Amino acid sequence: MAIRVVSVLVLLLALGFDADAATAATPSATDELRRHFDQVIATVRQPGFRALGLEERRAAIRRTSDRLFNWGEISRRAMGPSSWSARTAAERRAFTDQFARVAERAYLVPVVQLRESRIHGAPVRYLGERRDGGDTVVSTSLAYLEDLPVDFHMSRHAGRWEVNDVEVKGVSATENYRAQFHRLMAHASFHDVLGHLMAKASAPATEPGGTPMALASPK
Repeated sequence: MAIRVVSVLVLLLALGFDADAATAATPSATDELRRHFDQVIATVRQPGFRALGLEERRAAIRRTSDRLFNWGEISRRAMGPSSWSARTAAERRAFTDQFARVAERAYLVPVVQLRESRIHGAPVRYLGERRDGGDTVVSTSLAYLEDLPVDFHMSRHAGRWEVNDVEVKGVSATENYRAQFHRLMAHASFHDVLGHLMAKASAPATEPGGTPMALASPK
């Protein structure tokens, strides 16, 4: 056994294997989030971005956000485990599709505001990571919104980091949505709730305003 271990070590050294380099090559949750915001900031600050219609701006941001947000997991958490398991696969897909469209609109509120920010230095500050159950939580401060604290709950899926939840000033978006979902379900059917989401997702677009708290308040 000792000979085999030594042989493996010799082989790794011969191949130039560097454990530290291999670890460093795997991006952290913070790395992934920073890359996302760098892409978004570059997009909204392009000279032609202001000239785009609102839906075109949404589409431009969506091309980046869809790669970061795990809408399936966010939807499951927003609905709640028991309610989610009670739905068919088709119902889950329908809910996820419409929920993602509504949540995206709220997410775009602070993102589009980056276009108008005039702060000096980085608009987003990364304050560190911590573990919370199965999630890695990346704490940030949105400097262009008066240092608003926003925590991103992330996990690795299919080899990349994805966002499963967002906390604004300690308020979880998925928990807030879940409370609203259960409140609606107490007086309506699932299909009524789905219709409500579809109506909100299809409502005429208006210029967004406000803060990321809208992500947790789809009223």
